[in-house]
Amino acid sequence: MQYGLIGETLGHSYSKQIHERLADYSYELHPLSREEFPVFMESHDFKAINVTVPYKKAVMSWLDELDPLAERIGAVNTIVNRSGKLTGYNTDYFGTSCTCSTGTALTFPERR
Repeated sequence: MQYGLIGETLGHSYSKQIHERLADYSYELHPLSREEFPVFMESHDFKAINVTVPYKKAVMSWLDELDPLAERIGAVNTIVNRSGKLTGYNTDYFGTSCTCSTGTALTFPERR
């Protein structure tokens, strides 16, 4: 996997559709059990990944570098692999901050 999302349960995610529509790369949803998680992180077998629950805090111990904002927030949702060196970021803050400051309402189709 080059790009994708890791988490325990990913059936709710629109990440694949969003990334593949906005960018020219394949984006995979990669559910991981708690037993599979450390094996995946040890492999470093990705270029960049997004992280969702329950691993946003757990990934921090696997990182070589942590963005100061992610450190202050205490959670990582984006990891970039630069030649085997993993750097963690929190981009949730910017999305939430932008949405709140512009008053933009987010709507999502109902899921059953």
